[in-house]
Order: sequence, then C-alpha cells, then structure tokens
Amino acid sequence: MGKKILLIDDNQDMHLLIGYILKKSGFKMKSAFIGEEGLQYISSYKPDLVILDYMMPKKNGPEVFREFISEPKYKKYHHIPFIMLTARHTDERDMDKMLELGIAVFLNKPFGQKELINVIQNIMTTQKIQMKKDNLYRAISDAKDFLTNLVENIPSALFIVDANGEITYYNGGLQHVLKYTEDMLINRPFKKIVDLSDEKNRESLKLLKRGEEVAHLEMNLLSSDGRRVPFNLSVTPMTYKKGVKHGSIIIGNDISEIKRLEAVLIEKEKLATLAETAVALNHEINNPLSPILGNIQLLLAKSGDFDPQTKKKLESIRRNAERIHEIMKKLRSIKKPVQSEYLGDVKMLDIQKSN
Repeated sequence: MGKKILLIDDNQDMHLLIGYILKKSGFKMKSAFIGEEGLQYISSYKPDLVILDYMMPKKNGPEVFREFISEPKYKKYHHIPFIMLTARHTDERDMDKMLELGIAVFLNKPFGQKELINVIQNIMTTQKIQMKKDNLYRAISDAKDFLTNLVENIPSALFIVDANGEITYYNGGLQHVLKYTEDMLINRPFKKIVDLSDEKNRESLKLLKRGEEVAHLEMNLLSSDGRRVPFNLSVTPMTYKKGVKHGSIIIGNDISEIKRLEAVLIEKEKLATLAETAVALNHEINNPLSPILGNIQLLLAKSGDFDPQTKKKLESIRRNAERIHEIMKKLRSIKKPVQSEYLGDVKMLDIQKSN
C-alpha cells in the first residue's frame, strides 16, 4: 500500500502537478485548498507526510503549522513530517524559525519531479530511522525503569561490589535494619560492614574476595549503629565476555528472627533432654534413696540405743540423703538451663540458677 500524502495548497494547478508526480511514484494524495480543511484532514486522513504551501489566503503555511503544533488535539499526529513549499525570495530568518518549530524541509518552487520524490523519500527514510531509534530508546528506557524499580523495591539488600571489594551500588534494601543510606556505603569497602571479630566471618570474606559463587553464606553484618545483624548472603560473580571477573552481586536477607527461633528451639530441645534425664535420674536415684531415708529415720527413732558419735553419723547420713532428694526435686522443675564455670573450659548445669 502506497504512503499517503496530504497537500495543503490554494493553487489548483499545483494539486494537478504534484498529484501526477506522486501517483506516478506510487504515493496516494489527498487535497486540501485552505489551512482549516488541511488540519481537519490530518485527523481523518492520517497522512504519512504533509506538503504545506507557505503563501495561502486566510491562514498562511506558518500559521497553519503553528496551530498544528500548539493544539492538544493534534498532539498524537506530531510525528507526521511537513514539507513547506516556498518561493525563492522567502525570508531566511522566517525559514529558520519554522525549522526550529519542526518543519522537516523547505522546497523552493519551481521544483522538478525527481527533486520532489527524492525529498519525500529522504524524509520518510530519515523518519523511519528516527522512529526505530525512538522505539529502541523507549524500550531501553522502559527496561531500565523496570529493572531499577525491581531492584529498588525488592525486600532484600542488594550490593554490587567491584574487583577491589568496594561497594559501587546499594539499593537501600533493609535500611530499617542496617541503618545505612546509599551515600553512606558507595565506594566503601564491603568488609567495613562485616563483623571481623568473628573468625567464621573472616573466612567467609575470603570467598567474596575470590569472587566465587555462593548460594548461602551466613555472615554477621554491622549496622551503622554498631549492632551485629545475622545475614544470609547470596553471591554471584560478574564477569566480562572473556570470563574475567570484575566484581560480585551480593543479595542479603536479615535472618535475625530465624536465628532467634533456632535459639528458642535449641533451648527447648535442651530442656526436653534435661527433663528426660531428670526423670531417669529421679527414678534411678529415688528408688534406692527412699529405703535409705526410711531406714535412717527408723534408726534415729531408736537413738537411745546408740552412743553420741554413732548418732551424729546417722544424722549426717539423713541430712545428705534429704539434700539429694531436694536436688532431684529442683532438677525436675528446671525452666531454663543455666551453665556455670566448673573446671577450666568445662561447664556444668547450675541447678540453683536454673529454677
């Protein structure tokens, strides 16, 4: 299908001439003889190009074009290129102003057939290239905006670290936990926000320096107020086409709550184990302890039959047996195990503090 061209010119002979030239070259043409009519055809005919005469009655070419670019109803047609036909004596300053407003080209009368067709084809080719560039730019811009919004709105903290270990990008994620702004971290070594007092963290940092890919890496990061925050990090190396590594993408998530729940679970498991141990000890110790206490009490009931030294020994046995009984009762009622130093690195359960 041939391209559609709208000619706005008050000269009937010019319509016949240009119509013949365009039809011969495979174009379709719509004729308008005054500016208002031409503007109406832009909306209804939707031409691919407009040829507009400079000198016309009522509204001249520049006035028509100014109305076209200023009226909101024509905004969606602003991509249509305009050729303005002029006499050779047209003021160059006026022409420059119209070019600045968006006229594609001026064509002086008289012109030849080839000259007109060449101008039209050049404009359409240029417009086609420009439209491709505009579409590509919009696609790139939309993709960039999408990725930027995606990165900035993910709930995780995302860092880009260069080959020197410096942070070149931070998306601001988990800012309420880390208390850093983007400006506080850019060009700062990543290790500066790692708790290096922990040997495990120092070893993990070596993996980052080597640029290795790591799916799950637990490290304590330091917030801006000095708190140690447990993080689970995912590390992906960035490489050039030839495989040369030039940094890493690090995505981190706060696992403080997970660690807290793990600690609670461990405490519960310890308590459950301790309760099972207490039940076993209670059974194994109280069984022989009960007859010991019973027999001691019977012997003490006949204290008149013993000398003072023997009686004193029996009382000592009774007190210690009752103490064992009380310890067993406390062991059964432990709510939270508390350890205390015993000997060297060895620790023991502090039964008194655990109740």
